[in-house]
Amino acid sequence: MVLVLNMMGLALALLSGQPAKPPVAAPAPEIAEPIDPIALARWYRSGQCVARDHRRTGAQVLASLPESESFFMLALRIPSATGCFPDVGGPGLHGNAMRGAIVEAMLLLDFRGIGLARGARTAPVADLASLPPPDQQAGPQRVGMAYLRLAECMVELAPEGSFAVFATPVASPAETAAIQGLVPAIEQCLPPDLQLTLRPPVIRSYLAEAAYRVSVRRLAVTRP
Repeated sequence: MVLVLNMMGLALALLSGQPAKPPVAAPAPEIAEPIDPIALARWYRSGQCVARDHRRTGAQVLASLPESESFFMLALRIPSATGCFPDVGGPGLHGNAMRGAIVEAMLLLDFRGIGLARGARTAPVADLASLPPPDQQAGPQRVGMAYLRLAECMVELAPEGSFAVFATPVASPAETAAIQGLVPAIEQCLPPDLQLTLRPPVIRSYLAEAAYRVSVRRLAVTRP
């Protein structure tokens, strides 16, 4: 499933690795089939294993920054330390699959909606204020942060629709439909000079982290 949104201005194809293109008029979003939904579903079950049986590890994921060295080192240890990822990866698994699977499982354990905690226990999240300016970030981290900021904006604009994505099987037609329903929010949140080529499972993985982050912020306001 590939959701393609072309905005006016400088083009940046985040997933395809294509070079920047000249400005073009925005076409309708395009949906295509995923590479391997079975592999993604298996990793999401592994993410549930981490959140359920190794919560401290799940909390460490949320406390690290996407595409950071600290997360990279953590991700290398997770399969052997937890036993939850017997597969080390393969075709059909996007680059944020492990992180997205773990964070979504943590989200669903701790929240029943955006800002609606199931109990008193939540995990601390990474402070984005520690990031260097985008032009000083490594390429992968710059891309990851672009996704995360887009996703946080989407959650703020469409909290119920965003959370509804997590009730769908990963890489399924239902997931595609749920993401399609968020296209108005995506269009509002995209900078005018940015083109994104997005697979719905990739959007989902960053959306889960954004949902956790926004929920923690809302709790900080409502809890004494």
